[in-house]
Amino acid sequence: MPTTLGIDLASQPKNTAMCVVDWDSRTATLTHGVDDARIHRELLGHAKVGIDAPFGWPAAFADGLAAHQRFEPWPEGDAVYRATDRFVIAHTSKRPLSVSTDRIAYCALRCARLIAGHPRDGSGLVVETYPGASLWLWLGRDRASYKGADGRERRAVLADAQLAHVDAPREQLIDCDDCLDALVCALVARAALLGRTIGPKDERLARREGWIHLPEPDSLSRL
Repeated sequence: MPTTLGIDLASQPKNTAMCVVDWDSRTATLTHGVDDARIHRELLGHAKVGIDAPFGWPAAFADGLAAHQRFEPWPEGDAVYRATDRFVIAHTSKRPLSVSTDRIAYCALRCARLIAGHPRDGSGLVVETYPGASLWLWLGRDRASYKGADGRERRAVLADAQLAHVDAPREQLIDCDDCLDALVCALVARAALLGRTIGPKDERLARREGWIHLPEPDSLSRL
């Protein structure tokens, strides 16, 4: 079986985590503090790569910037959320950060350099992921946060649920929410590889804006 790679991308390498899952042995290897050079070396070595970062900007935002540069009126349309963001909001309790108005844009800029040349809709090597929404679909619709020091107890619950399906360093998952997210990204990459994620209806728009691949709710036990 092939390997999948999960990357919890941040604006800085020190907060970026990476997870490789070997599906022959069903074991996961975690690395925290990953720079662009390491990511570039890893990208092409796996069957599918899940990345927690926006792959693009709202089409209306990009069109608005282009019009603004030409001293033309700003066009109509949702410049705050992409179609995929609105889909996630409608189908989960999660609300993705706006890549055009929130600090996630720093991470998106880094991601744009890393995935240059790859399809943004998930049809190629890389697939956009959203770990919080994926966990919500897979492991029960609990709104409790698993981030930071206060989320340690919740991370233990989430880690144990995933460790029923893959072997990974439990304490590392509990200690580091970035590592937990990286594992989720690798699992969603596997789900996408098996055709068990929800793809876009408007493929043309997704190729431009990117598309968050939510896993099918029952897919974790079928990876």
